[in-house]
Amino acid sequence: MLTRLVPFAVGSAIFGMPPLASDPQQLQPPGAFRLSFSLTIGTGADPDALAGGEGFSLSFGDLPASGTFGEAGGGAGLRVSLLTRQRRLVATYRSSELLSTVLPPANVSRLRSNSSVRVELRYRAAGLTLRLDDTTHLRDLPIRGWAPRPHWRFGLGARNHHSFDNHFVRDVQFERGALLDAAVVSLEVSANDLTLTLTLTLILTVTLTLTLTLTLTLTLTLTLTLTLNLALTLTLTLTLTLTLTLTRSAPTASSSHRPARPGTPTMARPSSRRSRPPSAPHMAAPPSQCTAPTSSAAPRTAAASAASFAAPLATPRQLPSAQAATCRAFGARRRLGPRWWPTRPSRSGHRPTPTTSAIGTRRRT
Repeated sequence: MLTRLVPFAVGSAIFGMPPLASDPQQLQPPGAFRLSFSLTIGTGADPDALAGGEGFSLSFGDLPASGTFGEAGGGAGLRVSLLTRQRRLVATYRSSELLSTVLPPANVSRLRSNSSVRVELRYRAAGLTLRLDDTTHLRDLPIRGWAPRPHWRFGLGARNHHSFDNHFVRDVQFERGALLDAAVVSLEVSANDLTLTLTLTLILTVTLTLTLTLTLTLTLTLTLTLTLNLALTLTLTLTLTLTLTLTRSAPTASSSHRPARPGTPTMARPSSRRSRPPSAPHMAAPPSQCTAPTSSAAPRTAAASAASFAAPLATPRQLPSAQAATCRAFGARRRLGPRWWPTRPSRSGHRPTPTTSAIGTRRRT
């Protein structure tokens, strides 16, 4: 009971939203909700109160814990007012008017008939809806900036002035949750569990195509990477092989020498260490095979032998193969030291002087 047949009477009732099982602490703001109750307005048995009271209001917002409010509602939130004396319906949100319309006389008479009227206020994503019995006064009214808070509460209020009415409320029901909000969903019917619709088949085909394309791209990328690594490895291997080949084939400073002049027999490089003077057997006169052949077959005398020894030695090309081998061996024995040369006996008895033979002359490098 909000008011009785008393002038200037004001009454209100406030209640909070019941918690959800998924949100027992009510930390989430309410989504869709539906509030319904039975409302009775009328003069009752007093025939003098014909004009009736000011009206009835329904509020949803930050309502005060104490105090009352009348037909204008209370709190900073949603307010819906049924102004029975003025025969108007007004809806506001945060002091901004959403709707103001005139109630038909038949609806006002139905409200003040001393009989119960089922009132239903529902909000969902489409908007706000108000029904009085079977008559819809608001249908999906959009609310701009709708942002309810978890601590918001509901309030019902009424007020009388000089004229008055009874305002009774009973059988209050409140519901909230996503199931109250209607949504459009697709329905697919198949003959069995294996049948798919064309839309689902197309989606699966596109997904599979994208997956295969991504797999092929990754495969090509990996193949290209392996090819580049193999090419780089082969290049490094060839470069290393060529470097080793050039290093092995390049002459060193210790083995470099000038090429021999044509016609000069090849001789071994003398040792860098000083050797002792050759002994007497190594200083013997060259064999007769190393001298140029003579046409005379007369016996040699001492003077002829000395003259033949002083004559230039024949080159290996001017001698037969056996004699050339003997001369080469003899020449190798004569080059045992860098400063010792084969000598010939001096008639004066002084220190022997080096000969000027072609084989005994040392080449300077």
